[in-house]
Amino acid sequence: MDVGLIRAFYIKSQLDRALLDSGSSLAVRVFREFSRYVAWFADSLPHPEREAIIIKLSQLECQIAQRQQSK
Repeated sequence: MDVGLIRAFYIKSQLDRALLDSGSSLAVRVFREFSRYVAWFADSLPHPEREAIIIKLSQLECQIAQRQQSK
């Protein structure tokens, strides 16, 4: 199996976990760190997986912003 696919699977699973509990400090850290990772190493991820990760990051960012506004 390709290392890029394994890495992408791990990132997506962590983002899914953070999306389920977007109000937690873990979700904020996951968003921050994986946003940084994708910005630096996006070319190392397979294109379809990269697009899915970017979509999940965007969803998480929106959920975090909504939770912070409601506080």
